[in-house]
Amino acid sequence: MRFFVNGEAHDTTYDEMNYADVLLLALGKLPKSVHSVTYRKGGDSLKPEGILAPGQSVKIKGGTIFYVSHTSNA
Repeated sequence: MRFFVNGEAHDTTYDEMNYADVLLLALGKLPKSVHSVTYRKGGDSLKPEGILAPGQSVKIKGGTIFYVSHTSNA
């Protein structure tokens, strides 16, 4: 299935993505600074959009969109 991170398309066979997975795709590494991860069009019909915090995961489906932005230094 195809999903997007900061506008870049990615393909996966997984049905969930966690915070660290999304950061790795967006930044190529796990940063020491804090980043905000939001999502839209998620795979959970009860919560198709929201914020993904460190340690959390979210169900995805084709077309799920993640946005990663720098928020502060840790």
